Formats: sequence, C-alpha cells, structure tokens
Amino acid sequence: MKLQVKDLESNKVSGGGDTGRQMILSAGDARRKTGHGHSKSFMGASDLTANKQNEDLINFLEHKLEEIEKKLQKTQIEYESLQQDYVELQDKMNISREKYKRAALLMTEFLDDLLNQTPNILESDKDMHLNLEKIKETPFE
Repeated sequence: MKLQVKDLESNKVSGGGDTGRQMILSAGDARRKTGHGHSKSFMGASDLTANKQNEDLINFLEHKLEEIEKKLQKTQIEYESLQQDYVELQDKMNISREKYKRAALLMTEFLDDLLNQTPNILESDKDMHLNLEKIKETPFE
C-alpha cells in the first residue's frame, strides 16, 4: 500500500492523468479489501499516522476525482447543447442568405427593366382592378 501511495504522489506531482485515476481506484479497493492495512501490533505510531494520512489523501483524491467527473459531464452536456444551438443558427442563417439572394436577384432584374425601359408588372397603363361584382355572381364549380 505504501508503494501505491508513493506512486500516487509521484503521479500527482507529474500529472499522471488516467493512470493516476486507476491507481487511486485500485488503492482504494485494496484499502477496503484489507481492512485498512496491517494489524496494529506490527505498526508503530508513526506508521499509523502515515497510514491515516495516506487514507485521508486517497479519500481526498477520490472525492476530487468524483467532482471533476461531475463537472466534465455537466460541461459535455452544455457543449452538446451549444453545438445544437449552433447548428440551428447555421440553418437559419443559410435560409436567410437564400432569401436575400433571391431578393437581390429580383431587385437586379427590376432595375435592369427600369434602365432598359422594358415593360413590367408595375406599369400603370394596364388595368389591375378586379371586378368584385362579377366575382360575387360567378358560381363555384
């Protein structure tokens, strides 16, 4: 167990990453299986203190690991939500871009008609009024 604690401390200092996590979990499992180490008759007071400190360190590291995993899950959920929002906004932007392209094309054609004096729908010499009385009298088929 002392060897595992030393490995944990060296990984902690060197930023052991995932292997440090595995060692913490295996050290915690070993501690639980053996009933917290050797019997008291073979240990001195300094060994008991060191063992208690090691257990406290393992408990602290396990707790921190759980907190970090919870934060990671929360961050991943937020990231996925933001990614979905981004995709939706991208789609809306593409739709708007197509609308403005069509509007620009219509405006270009209309301006071209005005410059070339080509007759278009807005000329006033055509009668655009509807005969509402005739529409009312006409039966539906």
